Amino acid sequence: MAQMKYIQFLGRGFVVFERVMTHKQMAQKFPNDEVVSAGFVSMNVTTDEDHIRCGGESVSLKKSSHSDDSDRLTRRLSLYC
Repeated sequence: MAQMKYIQFLGRGFVVFERVMTHKQMAQKFPNDEVVSAGFVSMNVTTDEDHIRCGGESVSLKKSSHSDDSDRLTRRLSLYC
């Protein structure tokens, strides 16, 4: 199971990245974009079923995950499969 961080930007959508970088460091790469939510994402990809779960919060951005982030990110990623 891969555990990473994510930020959802208004207009841009989701950015998923490695845990070695802080949410604030990643957000600074998109200075003109508003942060909607941020937290951690667990991705469990198996042959039977895929699970994407978002949760938690970003202390550095003072933003929390939203209850629908998991479903929204799952739908977004399914566009590329």
